Amino acid sequence: MEEKYESLITGIIEQGYGLVDDFLPAPFVAQIRTYLLAQKAQSKFKTAGIGQQAAQHTTIRNDQILWIEPHSPQTLEAQYQQALMGFLHYLNRSCYTGLRSAEMHYAFYDIGSFYKMHVDRFQHDSRRQFSAIFYLNENWADTDGGELLLQLPNGQEVKIAPKAGRFVCFRSHELPHAVLPAKRARLSITAWMLK
Repeated sequence: MEEKYESLITGIIEQGYGLVDDFLPAPFVAQIRTYLLAQKAQSKFKTAGIGQQAAQHTTIRNDQILWIEPHSPQTLEAQYQQALMGFLHYLNRSCYTGLRSAEMHYAFYDIGSFYKMHVDRFQHDSRRQFSAIFYLNENWADTDGGELLLQLPNGQEVKIAPKAGRFVCFRSHELPHAVLPAKRARLSITAWMLK
């Protein structure tokens, strides 16, 4: 994993974001995708909100989320948390970031759902330091849409397809980003590493 962690850090330093494919093995991605869909079928997801008050503004975002408990007893969630916390501890050791914990949720974007341009840090709460997204979308084609759109510090925009096993990370307060509408359901785990 350390090679993947190093690649992510290099990307963040050199271009503003890190990206690795096959962050975790394909069988794990398939299992946690199945688990997410089972939770969705049981109506456990809620319409996502904006800001610390989680006010719903469906003209800005209209995805659905399900928060993942810290230290989840669910085996798949615990495995993902272990991988994410491994990266967090690696960031602390190699970059002296002072990160302490993470929060995360599943995200389900139905066909046509979106999230307009935003940053991930709250106005009066600077704890979110790094945003990390892990994609669960099997056989995602370029024509399916649903890209993560990043606005880089140099003014360029980059589109990242939400392919299964892909992990993307960037500083929460530095990169405005959006989720573009997709032509099929789009599944991911979004996490924030906190100071």
